[in-house]
Amino acid sequence: MIIDFLNSAIKNILRNTKNKILIIIFTLLFILLFVDVIFLKNFNDYIDYAVNNNIGFRTFYIYSENKEEQESIDEIKKLDHVLDVYNTKYSIFVGETDLTFTGLDGELAIKYGTQNTIPKSIIGKSIADIKSGEIICPYVFYPDSNASLLNIDKDKIIEPDKALNLEFNLYYNKRNSETNRDDITKESKKFKVVGLYDSTQVMNYNNECYLNSEDIKFLIDSEFYQTNDELTYLSVIADKQENIEQIKNEISNMGYMVDEGTTVGFDTSNTTMILTLSSVLFLIIWIAIFFIIVNYANKNLKEEGKYLGIIRACGYNKKQIILKYITEKIVMISISYLISLPIFLVMFNISKNSLFKKYNYLGFYVNNNLLILITLFFMVLIFSIIIDYYIVNSYLKNSVTNNMKEE
Repeated sequence: MIIDFLNSAIKNILRNTKNKILIIIFTLLFILLFVDVIFLKNFNDYIDYAVNNNIGFRTFYIYSENKEEQESIDEIKKLDHVLDVYNTKYSIFVGETDLTFTGLDGELAIKYGTQNTIPKSIIGKSIADIKSGEIICPYVFYPDSNASLLNIDKDKIIEPDKALNLEFNLYYNKRNSETNRDDITKESKKFKVVGLYDSTQVMNYNNECYLNSEDIKFLIDSEFYQTNDELTYLSVIADKQENIEQIKNEISNMGYMVDEGTTVGFDTSNTTMILTLSSVLFLIIWIAIFFIIVNYANKNLKEEGKYLGIIRACGYNKKQIILKYITEKIVMISISYLISLPIFLVMFNISKNSLFKKYNYLGFYVNNNLLILITLFFMVLIFSIIIDYYIVNSYLKNSVTNNMKEE
């Protein structure tokens, strides 16, 4: 009997324009559902990846009005779960270089780092072993200001074999007077790349390098003088995000002023808006599915009232008729799914290799999930079967005579 119902359903779909339209509508709804859910999954995965890899999510600022810098650093480093403490002034130095031979502008962002805060080098020296005049850069090295925009021309990336042992000049502005800010001369210092690290492990851009503390302090102190009346802010790095609040409380109890947030964070308003819009779209799709199924079922049953009366008079019981209608709906939804799936997969792969490919340089890869797509299919299918069952069953409570009188 199931085979007969299947054959009947396929024939009915082929000759009934309304069924073809319904298949097109369900195909579009499936595609929207796939896009929404897979986007939401990847968005949440990106947030988790960033929080777990970008050290800025575990770094916060503190300051004290009555304690010396070195005293504070030594004191806070002793706390549990604290990886490092340093003067915020030395967090980063952005400077031009003569690394322009591949057609790039040569801009580098030099970050403060220690063996506790940056990955071990893939090749060459690690941060703990470098001397003055030596530098560690990304394995995928792209000395250009566009690196921070993830706008990278892969043909201009400096290959590891060329990057290691590469020497270059880093330019900086030297202030010659504490009082005259215009008294500046442009200087340069030569550096040699002695190690290459995996920037994706800490979610760094591909132009972010590391010097030892002596060199980065030299560069920044050359450009910026700090007067005695300025507060010294310290950056504190926690080992894990879940330990941040504990560390903040301990530091606050020691008499320090502690910044509420971290140095890097997501815009909560934008994040909330994206999550809300995605959830609203998900709800709208399911509401649309519900009304389409209900309206289609009611209209279809009214149009086939006489036919239902006839087949009931010929011996079909209610269960068989319900099974017939449900089988037809299963076939239509299955066809819609089989059409929508390859369309979505093509769309996803195109987007992955164009719009979202740049995130690969941060170590984040947009991923599809076939299990989710299959689950969504069964959710729609079961949802449809339940609705159809109740509508058809309710309709069949009428007598055979009343069914045959339907117009």
